[in-house]
Amino acid sequence: MVSIVDSQEEKISILNSMRAQQLDKVIIYSLDECSDEQWLEMLKNAWCLTVRTDEGPAGIAWFDNIYGKTAQSHFCPLRENFEHTAAFGKAIIQWLEDKLDVKMLTGITPVPFRQSKKMMPVWGFEEVLKMPEACYLAKYKKHVDGILYVRKS
Repeated sequence: MVSIVDSQEEKISILNSMRAQQLDKVIIYSLDECSDEQWLEMLKNAWCLTVRTDEGPAGIAWFDNIYGKTAQSHFCPLRENFEHTAAFGKAIIQWLEDKLDVKMLTGITPVPFRQSKKMMPVWGFEEVLKMPEACYLAKYKKHVDGILYVRKS
């Protein structure tokens, strides 16, 4: 079941799960460390969603840079739910289209992120453009090319 993540406590709890699984450094690749305050600031003007299971949140997705009925997307399923990543993303996208009438989503993925490149087409995103040095990877202290993906409803 898709639900809105609106409390600061739940947002921090999900960040702590991401930290425990070292996913924070993957999804928030431009920072060496992401403090609770930075995380909450990042999500301040974003739509934040999760898919709930009996065990709790399956991960988080947030949508920012919202222009009318379009938004930039960020998906982070938790490791224990990786086998359900396709369903996780599809459920969230369906919820956005049904509840918010979203018409287009974009996403930028660093070229080296193979798992993201694999999932974007599964979720209905099309590769549109390779963007030179668009993504700063803090772990490596360098910029890498990014791929711009678009999903139209």
